[in-house]
Amino acid sequence: VLRPNKQNAEGLKRVVEVINALRNFDSNNIYYVLSQVPTISNLDQKINQIFGEVPDFRPNSIIHYFKNLSFEEKIVSVEYPRSQIRKDYLKVANWILGENE
Repeated sequence: VLRPNKQNAEGLKRVVEVINALRNFDSNNIYYVLSQVPTISNLDQKINQIFGEVPDFRPNSIIHYFKNLSFEEKIVSVEYPRSQIRKDYLKVANWILGENE
C-alpha cells in the first residue's frame, strides 16, 4: 500500500527490480494498492505520470481519499456502507482472502 507520489515511485522501482530478479517468484502474489488517492478527472494520467518509470506497474486497487477518515477512527464498512471507500477496501480484503474477482 502506497501513496501516489514521486518518492514512493522511486522506492517501488527498486522493489520491482528486485522482484524481477527473483526467477521463481510468482508475480500473482503481489497486489499493488494506491491509497489516499484523490478523485480527479485525469487520475489515470496522473498515475502514469508518477509511476511511468516503474516497469510493468499497474495498481491492482485504488483506495480513494475519504476526508471524513482524517478526523475519525470508525469502521468504514459499518459507518459508510454505501461509500466508495468501503468498495475500495472490500476489493483488497477479497484479494487477501483469495476471493479474487
